[in-house]
Amino acid sequence: MFEHLVAFSLRNRMAVVVFTLIVAVAGFQAFRGLPVEAFPDPTDTQVNIITRFDGQPSEEVERQIGLPLERALNGTPGMTRLRNISLLGLSYVTLAFDDQTEVLFARAQVLERLRAAELPEGAVPQLGPMATPIGEIYRYTLKGAQDDPMKLRTLQEWTVRPQLLRVQGVADVVSYGGLVREVHVEPKPAQLAAFSLTLEDLEGALRKAFAECLGRHAVGLRADADRAAGDVRAGGAPAGQVQRRSAEADDVAKFFRDRREIGAG
Repeated sequence: MFEHLVAFSLRNRMAVVVFTLIVAVAGFQAFRGLPVEAFPDPTDTQVNIITRFDGQPSEEVERQIGLPLERALNGTPGMTRLRNISLLGLSYVTLAFDDQTEVLFARAQVLERLRAAELPEGAVPQLGPMATPIGEIYRYTLKGAQDDPMKLRTLQEWTVRPQLLRVQGVADVVSYGGLVREVHVEPKPAQLAAFSLTLEDLEGALRKAFAECLGRHAVGLRADADRAAGDVRAGGAPAGQVQRRSAEADDVAKFFRDRREIGAG
């Protein structure tokens, strides 16, 4: 066998040279397209769907979130496996696709099918970051600010995390620990009852107080635009930055300031 191969090569030297060049070119092209990574990623294409359903046990999360998502996502093109995990107040669905499916195409197909899912009010499914299961590369901690957990968490969310997300190749930055800054509204039930008001009335008034409003007023032949921007000041009423305010608006702000307390925590 070997002798026949050598004899054939000696009789057809040009064919051997052409075949060698073809193999060399093909090998060079394959080498140029070969991804070189320090830690090769052997995982398949995956899309994660995260849905919060606060205050609900895992059984209700499975029944009202997990099963509707499974019914809506079954039959997605290229999908090979679907895994549904229901936790306390959280649903985590993972879809695995074959190797020929591009991740952007897979995410587009999932987003299209999520519209058909019948979920309860307040449950909004979101896609996880475009990263692989072995994509975690770095963990860090923040120290300083007199070890105030609220200040450190605020620094993480508003300064550190946005800067890290601007780095090329970073898909997401997940924050753990600390205290999230919140605005606490503490109503005074006795004074609310004196005016026949409920907590729903107070909630509706607060929503309206923080809403952005636009208006216009005319002065002669000139028309000026007005803007009302609501914000919160700790210990006071909702502060509205309004170009023009009436005495009635001042009385309403004072009314709510006397019947509840606002603080940061």
